[in-house]
Amino acid sequence: MKQINLNSFLIGIVLISLGVLLMFTAVAGLSFSITSLLLFLFFVLLTLILYRIYLFTRIPYMLIIVGSSLSIVIITFMGIFIHYYYLWPLFLLSPAIGLTMAYKGKSKWDKTLFIPISMLIGMTITFYVCIAFGWWMMKYIWPTFVLWLAIGVHKSSISLNSSLTKRTSYILYTLFVFLELSAIGMLFKVLWGIVLIALGSLLIYKTKRKR
Repeated sequence: MKQINLNSFLIGIVLISLGVLLMFTAVAGLSFSITSLLLFLFFVLLTLILYRIYLFTRIPYMLIIVGSSLSIVIITFMGIFIHYYYLWPLFLLSPAIGLTMAYKGKSKWDKTLFIPISMLIGMTITFYVCIAFGWWMMKYIWPTFVLWLAIGVHKSSISLNSSLTKRTSYILYTLFVFLELSAIGMLFKVLWGIVLIALGSLLIYKTKRKR
């Protein structure tokens, strides 16, 4: 009974807050999205239902869904006043928040959660860079998708204390550098630079050896 009262109280607070915001937008002359308002109310209700299911079942990984739904509540609330062109990358962040809420660090599966969390957060950052500076940037920063994977694998290797996973992360880091240099058009110059440095070092080494 107390839980139902708590839910009613929270919904009441949400409705009052929305009423105040709508009055404020009317007075200030700001626009808002009715669709986002309805989505916001729907996900508030859905999040409360999912959280009650979690309290009843106590399934740890149910928190992934609860956290994702809670994140969408925040995004749809922002969508009432902000165009979704600036918000859509946050939907990638929602499951990352859910995975973070479910992380306990006890099982082996938990420790591999760093990989999808890193990927989702990194992709959000990459897309926001493109939104801020233009989508032409994707031509040069698309290799960062490999970088986010490398960071996640490296973080997991530390938690798992796995040398194989750590070596995999180093390979991914190297692949990122190779792809990034290629994307920005410097790969050819850098490779020739390495070759020239290697040849020069070899000649100096042979000269010293003869002496």
